[in-house]
Amino acid sequence: MQWKDYLKIQILKPTLDESENEKELRKIKFNESFEENNSKLESIEMLYNNSKFQDSKILIQVLNEDIKNPILQLHEKEKSQIKPNEAFQLIQDKSISEICIKEYSTIQEILKIVKFDSKEVEDSISSFQKIFDSMQKYFKKEKIGSLHTSLDDYKKRIFVQSSVLIFLLLLFGITPIKNKIKYPNVQNGKVEFFYTTQPDENFHTGNLLTLDLVPQGWHTYSFKFTPSKNLYKLRIDPLTQSKIKIQIKEIRILDNKGKILKERDLLIGNDLRIKNYQEIESIHQFKTGKMIPGKYVEVISDGNDPHISFNFGVLHSVGEVQITYRVAKGNFKFTD
Repeated sequence: MQWKDYLKIQILKPTLDESENEKELRKIKFNESFEENNSKLESIEMLYNNSKFQDSKILIQVLNEDIKNPILQLHEKEKSQIKPNEAFQLIQDKSISEICIKEYSTIQEILKIVKFDSKEVEDSISSFQKIFDSMQKYFKKEKIGSLHTSLDDYKKRIFVQSSVLIFLLLLFGITPIKNKIKYPNVQNGKVEFFYTTQPDENFHTGNLLTLDLVPQGWHTYSFKFTPSKNLYKLRIDPLTQSKIKIQIKEIRILDNKGKILKERDLLIGNDLRIKNYQEIESIHQFKTGKMIPGKYVEVISDGNDPHISFNFGVLHSVGEVQITYRVAKGNFKFTD
């Protein structure tokens, strides 16, 4: 587009013809498939961080089969009929294709090793990342080339116009608007605590306790059971708001007489990892904040359903679960 095209005001999205709709669908399928693979790679990295190298190998084998899928989606090919090396040859940029084929061959050699250690996992992750980077580079070239549509021009125009508007707002010193967008105030809400009473049970609203959120300062949320229960997995939903930072101090589990059955803090170790990380089953819609040894873990909500799940094994006759954390104020920082 020429510079004057960026100044045109167009509220409604353009109507795409059949060919453009097909191109947009291919881009969507590429992104979905790429994100699925990226999620698998993140799981491999998490297992690696917990020194579970043989478990990592199992996921590496899965990703090894699925690594071709984004390219096949982009070129509308059937997954079952094409091998990864053949899929990479569909890439119409030889330099990118050669990188993918080379790194894929490296992964095949690594998978011949029976017992995996840290080196094998590290090398596999490195090769996967190079393939991912190459795929993204190829996808960007295709988006401005053979897959370009009028919707891309529309999005680019909106982006440029929005950027100019934000620049003008900042230029004239309208910082309250900027801070409101970047650092939202904590809203009143609920703290939700899910639990399971059976080994293979999933979290559900039948096993849910709630308390009012205290929007600032350290606070211990106490969830009580009368009568006491045997608990297996625990999940805390600290808030239901995006872009909010919290700092988690500790979890204490007691019986009805106040005896501590389980107690753990969430301090950062010298290796910049949470101590006893294996007890944390999953972290959903949270990004890691500052990682300072000896300090409590900081996380930033990255969606409207952030939660953390723990698995301590069976806990008998639980009468109370206490969770202590604090929420950052609007300046997005803790003062200590």
